[in-house]
Amino acid sequence: MNEPKLLTALDDCLRRCLASERPFYELSQRLNAYKANPDWTPAEVVELQTQVIRDLMRRWRGSDESSANGRKQSSSS
Repeated sequence: MNEPKLLTALDDCLRRCLASERPFYELSQRLNAYKANPDWTPAEVVELQTQVIRDLMRRWRGSDESSANGRKQSSSS
């Protein structure tokens, strides 16, 4: 697998998804573009999809935990 290609695409997808009101729709659009590109194998597209979703989930879980901790601290004050 071409690591530089994957890392560049991962960065691009995450940037676009995080800036979007509909991140999973944005991801779907980007993945379709990669699927249509003959320079990308199906395995590379799946790997990209997996990494983007994992990163988004990690970010959202972290922000949920931060929000919950903030609520706990403010309610105990």
